[in-house]
Amino acid sequence: PKSPSTMALPQRPTPTLTEYGQSLDAQLAEMCATMSNEQEKEDVKRDEVHKAVRALQRPLTRAQQGLRNGDFEAATGALESVWTTLAATPAELMPSKPSRNNQLSSVLEDIVWCQGYLDFFQNGRLITMASLSERVDVFDDAEYLGGVIQLAQELGNYAVGQAISKDTASIQLCRDLVEALSGVLIAFDFRNGPLRRKYDSVKYAIKRLEDLLYEQSLLADAPPAKRARIEQADGRASTAAADGADAEGGEAKTEAEPTGMVDAAEFDAIRQRMEDFDAAREKVIKGMRDPQKLAKLAIYDVHRGNTDGATAKLDDAMAKTKLLWPIIDAHPALRPGSFSNALEEWAEGKLYLNWLLNRTILTMSDLPMLNTAEYLGGVVDLTGEIGRYAVASATQRNLAQVRECFETTSVVNNQLSLMTMQGGLRKKTGALGTNLKKMKGILYELALAEAGRTSRAPPAGASEEATPSGGGMDEEA
Repeated sequence: PKSPSTMALPQRPTPTLTEYGQSLDAQLAEMCATMSNEQEKEDVKRDEVHKAVRALQRPLTRAQQGLRNGDFEAATGALESVWTTLAATPAELMPSKPSRNNQLSSVLEDIVWCQGYLDFFQNGRLITMASLSERVDVFDDAEYLGGVIQLAQELGNYAVGQAISKDTASIQLCRDLVEALSGVLIAFDFRNGPLRRKYDSVKYAIKRLEDLLYEQSLLADAPPAKRARIEQADGRASTAAADGADAEGGEAKTEAEPTGMVDAAEFDAIRQRMEDFDAAREKVIKGMRDPQKLAKLAIYDVHRGNTDGATAKLDDAMAKTKLLWPIIDAHPALRPGSFSNALEEWAEGKLYLNWLLNRTILTMSDLPMLNTAEYLGGVVDLTGEIGRYAVASATQRNLAQVRECFETTSVVNNQLSLMTMQGGLRKKTGALGTNLKKMKGILYELALAEAGRTSRAPPAGASEEATPSGGGMDEEA
């Protein structure tokens, strides 16, 4: 055998990047390093939020067990521990939505129903959002509503246990509270989402309680079920059935009517805030249709060389977008969705136009109106447009332009692969490898064309007699 020093060895891979690609890589490297540092800070913060959530979950689970098992003393102590821990949690770990951690929101909903469960047995009323905010002002409307809806389900479970001991009076009180809650929630226009699905469970809780009362009334030693009128704090009342007629006077008689079981005024205020949010959401959705369409048309113009028209459309799109900034500032939760999608489309057009004219990639400092996710989404989509440009350049046998396209996509892929992508960006970046592979194939085809060949060799195992246009089919067929 030959010694290693005399064996033939393959050459090292040909460098992918020319001077152009190296310059572009240096330009993006600094920005991506800064973004990676920001991501690391966000990761540390996310870990701190998860740690805070776990610190809340342990005593909260003990409180839930105590409430369900009837050990209110243990539940009260555990719940006080939850409140103490929540009050000590730094405010920066509990931002408003959409930045708030979903697990934290779920824990806050559980706190609402646990405290509401305890309060119901102490004062017979539904817990208010104001009383929760007095302790720690961190709950939003959706978390409060989700919590009281969960409370309705928990009262249904409690009623089953009381039915075993024939405690009809307690079941009636639970039914009254859940009906009162349903009476105020029915005025809400819940959009399709988590709250809508949770709200549907309230009617099942009422049906369960009504069934229990009916079944209790069938027992030989149980008094007839009585229907109490539920009077709201503002004087509104739900319909109620009266008791049987008095044996002597023959007049209908009702139980004492429970008043103020829910704070209707507070629910009206919550409903108004949610309606205002929905109105703003509709305005943003409608208002961002034109900017997104203009951005798409601008990309269309860039592909056809109409850079002036593309510039005008992108400027018009941004002018229309700026009209909606006050709404986004007032409702930050509206930024994800239509607004961010349109900005991402605009970023794609702006990045593509600049790349075509200057062969550079704009940085985030050049596009300060974008957040990190919108910018990165635009950069990833840019590679798709560059891929289309590469195909058009290949039809003109312009090898230099195709190589620039390949190097640009390669640089973007190399830099973004060093970052941790979340959500939809992770799916988008997966297409970068496919784009690179296609461009490399185009480069190879052009290299063959320059060498005088018109196509690649046939695949291994193909028939030597097959003609290029025959498709492997015989003459008779």
